[in-house]
Amino acid sequence: MTAIEEAEALQKVKKSHGYNSKTLAKMIGKSEPSTSEILKLMSLPEDIRDECRKDLNWSKSLLLEIAKQDNERKMRSLFRRIKRKGLNRDEARLETRKGARHQPKPQVVMKRLSGLNEYIKKIDLTVLVDADKKSVCKEMVSLKKRIEQILKNL
Repeated sequence: MTAIEEAEALQKVKKSHGYNSKTLAKMIGKSEPSTSEILKLMSLPEDIRDECRKDLNWSKSLLLEIAKQDNERKMRSLFRRIKRKGLNRDEARLETRKGARHQPKPQVVMKRLSGLNEYIKKIDLTVLVDADKKSVCKEMVSLKKRIEQILKNL
């Protein structure tokens, strides 16, 4: 049975018996997260499910990488890239992360900067030996340069 066939079968049982995910998981002897992952495959566009339904080369983990995309356009795009490049799950995961650098929210940045500032205020350099002072000084100069670069770009 392929991953798509399994997802379709579970979806059918879930709907026909009115089970929630927790009950369905108990009924089939799998964990709730595992069952939810299988059911997530039902979010794949019908044309992708049709193509993968009888093809054992499409693993559940690879199809999950596609299903995790924000919308059908992105799902189809990743599906085509996987087919064209012959990507495995890890390669597909890297493909989706390319250029997508996570940017923290402004309030998180502010909280961390405030915490760093408080931490720096509490540093007691008098307890350091000369060798350690040089290392700390070097790091602080590096940090200062980085802060100056950031401020220059604001």
